[in-house]
Amino acid sequence: KFVDDNGKVSEAEGLALLLQAAKGLAAAHAKGLVHRDIKPENMLLGNDHVLRLVDFGLVMESASTTQLTATGACLGTPMYMSPEQADGEHADARTDLYSLGVTFFRVFTGQPPFSSPTVMNLLFKHKFEAPPALGERVSPVTAQIIFKLLAKKREERYQTCKELNAD
Repeated sequence: KFVDDNGKVSEAEGLALLLQAAKGLAAAHAKGLVHRDIKPENMLLGNDHVLRLVDFGLVMESASTTQLTATGACLGTPMYMSPEQADGEHADARTDLYSLGVTFFRVFTGQPPFSSPTVMNLLFKHKFEAPPALGERVSPVTAQIIFKLLAKKREERYQTCKELNAD
């Protein structure tokens, strides 16, 4: 809503919001929790301009072997879902970081990197298609951060929010 209401968000403002979101995720991850449904609707921006992560309804302990779904099933919002979630694989902190990348791609461009009228095609795009270029909307450094968050293989993403925050 903030992005929609204000039109284009400046790069500096978007990065400040990304940093706040990453710090919130870092706190959850430090407690061993994986959110599994990071998306704009689960980030509330208060009048004090503090970003808060909400809706921990799909949260799981990162060390847990217990699943809320049957093997091969997935939980989350397809528009923001990581490739491994699309495959029903175990979620970890890097899963949240992918979804954070999708969210902030939308913050900087006004649209998510992938869209499709069908869920299956959308999940296919998350798994196999490269995200579109950010163009001149952000600096090359910011684009590099977003694309590292959107890496298809979790081993190629930031491994922790601390790494992201450093960049």
